[in-house]
Amino acid sequence: MATIDYGLGKNFSIGFQTAYLFSLKDVDGRQPEFKDRFDVKARVSASFGKVFRMAESMDFIQV
Repeated sequence: MATIDYGLGKNFSIGFQTAYLFSLKDVDGRQPEFKDRFDVKARVSASFGKVFRMAESMDFIQV
């Protein structure tokens, strides 16, 4: 698994996560294909506490 996060500003960041299964045996009598072994996810994180005058510990996260 590998992840990367990149801050686009003081209150905003984006990130990516990827995973690959190396040692996967037959599933239901068939060999898994590449698309069955590979997974990619993206995320966006924004902290709106100062913008909307909320407590600093409050964040909105979209996955």
